Amino acid sequence: MTELLADIEQAVALHVQGRPDQALAAAEKLLGRARGTPHAAAIYRHTAEFLHAQGQYTAARELAQEAGALARATRHPDEILAATLVVLQADLYEGHVAGTHRQLGDLLELAPDQPLPLLAMGRLLLLVGEAEAAVAQLEHARALLDEFGPQGTNPALDLHRAQALLAEARASLLAGHDEEAVVRAERAAALALPTRVPAALGRALAGLALAHGGQAEAGRRAMAEGQALGQAVGGATQGHCLALSGALELALGQAPVGAEHLRASLELVPHPLERQEACYHLGRLAVAQGDRPAAESWLRRAAEPTVETHFGRLAVRGLRGLLGLRSV
Repeated sequence: MTELLADIEQAVALHVQGRPDQALAAAEKLLGRARGTPHAAAIYRHTAEFLHAQGQYTAARELAQEAGALARATRHPDEILAATLVVLQADLYEGHVAGTHRQLGDLLELAPDQPLPLLAMGRLLLLVGEAEAAVAQLEHARALLDEFGPQGTNPALDLHRAQALLAEARASLLAGHDEEAVVRAERAAALALPTRVPAALGRALAGLALAHGGQAEAGRRAMAEGQALGQAVGGATQGHCLALSGALELALGQAPVGAEHLRASLELVPHPLERQEACYHLGRLAVAQGDRPAAESWLRRAAEPTVETHFGRLAVRGLRGLLGLRSV
């Protein structure tokens, strides 16, 4: 039993460090051994999270549903909640925004004092462009995390804090509050964590926010730090840092470099939902260059897997501008 726990903890550590492929390979070997143990629900749920990180949404949902059934059988309410959130995350990433929003709202009514549903709701609100509402939910989640344990006392709680702060920084950027975005991103980057992922994303986000606020050189320095950290982590983290760097270059008038970074990011980010913004920027750049076929292609990709998000709606608007009354 002790060996089983040590093995899943090692897999979780790999996932946290931005290596979901290695985490999944390690966790899948534990599923058979976990059956019939008190830790089966947690191991199944963690494996579902690793599957989701790889973009395997159907498999993630099915395994999370099984984890929920195991958790109900052993009367483990925390695991029931965690498994439910993985199921909803899979639904969201397949493009079911309205349904996920409704179910998250129901979950918040059932578990009003739990920070994880609030974090999930905050990220969903950010996706659909409701920046101020997203920040309110995320700040509430961090306040509840403080009740569970002060900063620096629990690495798992601090990781959730970092995720909340990064989402708040993105929401602040979306709302045009550049200084607030810098503060939140740098707070996330400064947290002492067993992973460099938040530091990489935090420095890159701070760089973009500084550039938007008129501090080009400071923005470039922060972005370079974020990109270096992101490259060291690799995978999706590197991809997100490249996308942020591309947005910075576009903001500073360096379209060719920006486009190069945005295109490179798409090869590393596994989730179509998280590629929408980069595709939208590439579409708008193609529009500005007069390349209508490329613009239509990029904007259509920006509308996948759903048009219910902020950048999905912007993509549809751009397509209508290109195509007029033709079907988008």
